[in-house]
Amino acid sequence: LLAAETPAITLVAKSDVRHVAEALRTTLDENLSMVRETVQYLVAEGRRVFVDCEHFFDGFGHDADYALAVARTAHEAGAEAVVMCDTNGGMLPSGIARVVATVAESVPEARLGIHCQDDTGCAVANTVAAVEAGATHAQVTANGYGERTGNADLFAVAGNLAFKLGIPVLPPEGLTDLTRASHALAEIANLPPFTHQPYVGVSAFAHKAGLHASALRVNPELYNHMDPALVGNDMRVLVTEMA
Repeated sequence: LLAAETPAITLVAKSDVRHVAEALRTTLDENLSMVRETVQYLVAEGRRVFVDCEHFFDGFGHDADYALAVARTAHEAGAEAVVMCDTNGGMLPSGIARVVATVAESVPEARLGIHCQDDTGCAVANTVAAVEAGATHAQVTANGYGERTGNADLFAVAGNLAFKLGIPVLPPEGLTDLTRASHALAEIANLPPFTHQPYVGVSAFAHKAGLHASALRVNPELYNHMDPALVGNDMRVLVTEMA
């Protein structure tokens, strides 16, 4: 990791007692020692260190004290952010908010991060819920690309934080580039853009119902939750038997 000469290093640490015992096949104390010694070593070498606490929410459910001990150990060793990972993607927003709030109260000095998989279809909502509960670091992927059902979508998370919560994740000129960036990255990945993707999909601000089309002629704001131009997108009305 040091030979790569990157300014920042992300480590993955086990925070579920079952994974420590069955996957790592070590003791709970030794796991904490590995976290502490690795973070301290890399920080001493001048690196910014982020610690992804793998299976954190599942681990919190099995042994909350130990999950908190991993987070506290990483922070005290010098990690810039302690990232709570919903590795299996099984959480819902209410559970995410409850756990993140508890961790923020238990380790108040630490900067908290969130990492969500989309197995319940809630990765974006879970990420936003975590930020509202105290997380200030979010791990996301372009267009939600990732294993299984994917990760939290960068563009939906950025749009929600900026336009719904007023958190300036990007300057205005960066936000108006969201649609272009999403489509460009889809082309690089050799995947078709998702037409119904929130904020940046070609159908995100498309209307075909006659009721919608009629009202849009009066005022586009009546059936759009925001101005699509703010994310570099556009409104359109489909020509159908209804519109």
